[in-house]
Amino acid sequence: KEKTKGKTSLKLEKPILFDEQDILNTNFNDGCVTFDKKFNTMYYTQCNDPKGKGFNCKIYVTHRKKGNEWEDPQVLPFCTDTFVKYGQPALSPDEKKLYFSSDMQGGYGKHDLYMSSFVKRGKTWGDPVNLGPVINTPGDDLFPYLYSDNKTLYFSSDGHSGMGGLDIFTTFWDVDHWTNPVNLKAPLNSGS
Repeated sequence: KEKTKGKTSLKLEKPILFDEQDILNTNFNDGCVTFDKKFNTMYYTQCNDPKGKGFNCKIYVTHRKKGNEWEDPQVLPFCTDTFVKYGQPALSPDEKKLYFSSDMQGGYGKHDLYMSSFVKRGKTWGDPVNLGPVINTPGDDLFPYLYSDNKTLYFSSDGHSGMGGLDIFTTFWDVDHWTNPVNLKAPLNSGS
């Protein structure tokens, strides 16, 4: 923190690469990261595969070995179609569900939001389930984030009525369905 004329402001340090081993950072598109509570498991989006020979984005998982060392990342088991984009993972606070965006067939629009449940017995992620037409639109529904109550979902969409572009919306899991998404309006959203 830095004090200037009675005001306290944060001074950010120079950014450094997250992965000192260079296992996770590629020369292509890496991003949209989510961690478990202990920061020992990381899910992230990687596009074009680590060697640049892939066509689309996939979700990878890696586990911390010790310190800042990570295991070789593995593609999640449901990211099987090489012509489908899977990305923007968001792990639920209880670590039982993984929300993400995809353009897989059978959806409602360009990109839909999906959820996969963790299968404890098999120690793997189950088949993705589309979050349905209350949330998904003919447009792009992207960047899910589940709040700490495990019931409040935030996401971006250009298919719901908004102020412009990818507005941020929220919806709530009510017993057996998602409530109608609510636009969070200004100052979070804008007309440009």
